[in-house]
Amino acid sequence: MEVLLQLLTVIIFVLLAVLLVIFIIIGLKLIETIDNTNNILDDLEKKSKSLDGLFETVENVGDSLSVVTDKFVEGALGTIKRLFNRKKNKYEEDFEDE
Repeated sequence: MEVLLQLLTVIIFVLLAVLLVIFIIIGLKLIETIDNTNNILDDLEKKSKSLDGLFETVENVGDSLSVVTDKFVEGALGTIKRLFNRKKNKYEEDFEDE
């Protein structure tokens, strides 16, 4: 019985050692995976920063087009208002003459 108890103790220690080795291997693989992920994220950040200039240019062009179209609309509305005011003034003059 005593031999069986010592044998079970040795088997448990061997299994614990194997389990410890497996956890160490998993930990090393996890560290390697995290390093690869960090490298990918750094590369992605570098590439996205290189596109910042393009996005800024597109934003500036959009703002410029917005200003131009706003001015065009203001001019067109001003012209339409002047035309209607002239017709209204002519109508009022014709009505006053009678």
